[in-house]
Amino acid sequence: MTVPNNMNAVVGWGAKFVTPLAPYGLMYLAASLRNAGISCALLDCYALSLGVTDAVNFVANAGAKIVGISIMTSQAFIACELIKALRQACPHVKIVLGNVHADIFAEWFLSRGFADAVVHGEGEQTFTALCRTYLDEADPSVVSGISIMTESGLQKTPSRPMLQDLDTIPLPAWDLVPHHVYRFPFYYGYPKASVPKMAKHMFTSRGCPYNCVFCTVHKNRTMRYHSVPRVLEEMEILHRKLGAQYIFIMDSLFTTTPERVSEICEGILSRGFKFAWGCEGRVNFSSKHPDILKFMKKAGCFQISYGIESGDQDILNRAKKNCTLEQIEQAVRFTKSAGIEPDGLFMLGLPGDTPATMRKTIELAKRLPLGYAQFAITTPFPGSELYYDLVRENKIDPYAWDQYSQYASLSSGKEELVYVPDGLTVDDLYRWQKTAIREFYLRWPPIWRTIKNFRPRMIPEMLYSTAILLSSLWGKRAIS
Repeated sequence: MTVPNNMNAVVGWGAKFVTPLAPYGLMYLAASLRNAGISCALLDCYALSLGVTDAVNFVANAGAKIVGISIMTSQAFIACELIKALRQACPHVKIVLGNVHADIFAEWFLSRGFADAVVHGEGEQTFTALCRTYLDEADPSVVSGISIMTESGLQKTPSRPMLQDLDTIPLPAWDLVPHHVYRFPFYYGYPKASVPKMAKHMFTSRGCPYNCVFCTVHKNRTMRYHSVPRVLEEMEILHRKLGAQYIFIMDSLFTTTPERVSEICEGILSRGFKFAWGCEGRVNFSSKHPDILKFMKKAGCFQISYGIESGDQDILNRAKKNCTLEQIEQAVRFTKSAGIEPDGLFMLGLPGDTPATMRKTIELAKRLPLGYAQFAITTPFPGSELYYDLVRENKIDPYAWDQYSQYASLSSGKEELVYVPDGLTVDDLYRWQKTAIREFYLRWPPIWRTIKNFRPRMIPEMLYSTAILLSSLWGKRAIS
């Protein structure tokens, strides 16, 4: 299950914009369990706005023997509240934790009784094997890829190799989740993206060949792909069976090779799909392949999100972005010329950032023809190279999990930050974040984009976003 909704604690006033996305990892796990003959249910507490009591009642009423919980760093403490309640109400239930946070802090959770086992790495094979072992009342130590607590202390079993053939994973269990509630915020630009039922997301690959210091995917740099027929099969299910009119490809890096991107686009066209779609892109790719961008547009691509991060080359180099400002400018302009909406993801407070470098970041965002920009305050999430560097230098508290919450573009500005670069303060970062939002969005291009995509059902969200923008304009933490 996913943990109860506490997005106000995670992103403050930006919680309104964090719309629920289907829990694909858990949907893959559920499909794998059923494929192995193990019955299961899936509870998305976040999407359904359920609390701890609701989750406990669900487990008790289902007569569950094993509960798997996916934990994110910013939600770790509420996950602990949930587990305490489960231990009290359902003491017989085995609790298994997964995701990057549980992987890194396995001993912490196990030694305090918050878990019977922690799954490391990919869970489809490991969690299925562990569930079978528990149901057979066998020794869990025979299962590869887990940690358990024994009388002699923590026991970590041999690692399980990463899946090489992703097509062996069953199609995600969409029938176990409330797929009618998942959508994207209206600022994604495509009108139907913000309509429940009409927006879905999917994955076509795992891994990323790059090693950005702030990213937790660097442990999984080997690229592995679903076959193109499998990708098209899943698209057909989302589009023709579940009614998706907009699909966002959530791969860490969809645009890896022009051949694969072209083959998927050819498949979309040959099957007559009529949905719009978006993806995460890399400026290294788009700056070299404007022809592929045009083909993506022909196949229905509406939007590409680029991790631009900074407008200062030295900061990009320190972050190991492996790209240049020239590539950024070329990629965004090629994307816009192809008729695709380029979106930019920026980070404030990267190592080495100063007022001068953050000003460069804001100016770059304003100069580029972006439809949407996110200005995140840098958070060194557990698992990233930046996290390990800062822990080693005693510059962050690795257990202040409630402070690992500022990656989203909007925050209340009241929380402490787990990391502040040398020479800056918490107030500095919040002021720069609000200034970036104010200067980027109070310009004619983004205003016109909002007007152009206006639909009456968007009024509540638009009013809310306007209130936030006005607060950014006149809030005390804005730079004049």
